Amino acid sequence: TIARGLDAGGYVAWRASLRCVSLVGLGLGGDAASETRLGDALGALKHLRVLDLSRNRLRAAPPGLPGALRRLALAETRVRSCAKLEHLAHLRVLDVAGTEVSSVRAFHPLVLCRSVLLEVRLDDLSKREPAWRRKLKDLFPNATVL
Repeated sequence: TIARGLDAGGYVAWRASLRCVSLVGLGLGGDAASETRLGDALGALKHLRVLDLSRNRLRAAPPGLPGALRRLALAETRVRSCAKLEHLAHLRVLDVAGTEVSSVRAFHPLVLCRSVLLEVRLDDLSKREPAWRRKLKDLFPNATVL
């Protein structure tokens, strides 16, 4: 099955795994898929709650991600902002560690999930300007910034 293949570390083509319309979690880390193709395919997964796109060559978040997402991992990608994530009103965990996000302004599109976002994962904040943690807490008052 798809789950067994992912758990065992085996390769499962993302096109094949997207036929599961009621899928609630999906990890596509390490794949070289394009943003547009992924967005088109993932948009049909209305029940998807967890998506891991870490360690990809993505330069931006795919457009049209399912609005039901609760956890999104974009770690170790080339993503610079949270544009195209504006509609994720239920997002609780966002992992952007190891990305090219260089400003708190990159998170401004996430205003819809302002009160429900509980965790933001970043690189070592000591490398950033001193006010980063405070600014993120102002933007997402209920979130823990890691």
